[in-house]
Amino acid sequence: IYFFSVPLIKKTVYGIEKDAAQTILENVYQLLQSEARAIEAYRQHALEAYKRQLKNITLIQESLLVNKYNQFREKRIGETQARREALEEMRHLRYGNNDYVWVADYKSVLISHPDPKLHETDFSQVKDIYGNLIVPPMVAVARKNFEGYTSYWWRRLGEEAPIEKLTYSRHFPQWEWVIGSGVYIDDVKAEVARRK
Repeated sequence: IYFFSVPLIKKTVYGIEKDAAQTILENVYQLLQSEARAIEAYRQHALEAYKRQLKNITLIQESLLVNKYNQFREKRIGETQARREALEEMRHLRYGNNDYVWVADYKSVLISHPDPKLHETDFSQVKDIYGNLIVPPMVAVARKNFEGYTSYWWRRLGEEAPIEKLTYSRHFPQWEWVIGSGVYIDDVKAEVARRK
């Protein structure tokens, strides 16, 4: 009886333990898949939240432009003064992680930018590290659709390494300008990493 029962019991227990281990592994695998989907959904949600933030910040700045434009139309100040004041006020705005608002004209010249090296610089032929034009696509999408998002690689103010950046740009036809702001994708990645 011993020689028959012990191997049978060992075989049965081994089979039960193997099935239990496989069940646990399958449960862990399903749980990890579920968490991976949740993190991806969170990444998409965070990116959409940043897009809304970019749009809202740009709309606030557009209201500043509209105010200056209305002052000019009501003849309270001259057009040159209204333009100059609007550009200077926008140039000094900072928010978030050293983020900013910029203004370009139809020729892709940055007529308002917080970085002195880039302020009033012609960006019509400037490309990112992958050879893609930076400002002309922003101007084109804003002029064609009145607003839009574009992506390119750029360095954060005060840093040297280029990072992928998503930019929202908006058309301001009264003065033939395009205004916008951007978010560095590593900010989104950092938020997702905290979630992980």
